[in-house]
Amino acid sequence: MWEKLPDVLRSTGKQGLHPALFLGLHLFNVIWIERRDAIQASARNEQVLHQLMNEIERVSRVTVNAAMVSWKKWPERLLKKEWYSDDRCQ
Repeated sequence: MWEKLPDVLRSTGKQGLHPALFLGLHLFNVIWIERRDAIQASARNEQVLHQLMNEIERVSRVTVNAAMVSWKKWPERLLKKEWYSDDRCQ
């Protein structure tokens, strides 16, 4: 999946892709899939489970927003295929 990201960015530009939304949902899903059983076991009822899910979503959003600050500072040369397809990235 990550191998195709530079191609997508090159064709749509940074603004064509909504990376914060994608990454936020992806991070939430990774956490949920990895920790679902523990989260459900620790929740005393549905309300607590809902609160835990909201907190995971909030933490995912905060984490991604912090990462996006760095993303916006990436030089365009990093999006060029030559940069990541040669020996420098191996």
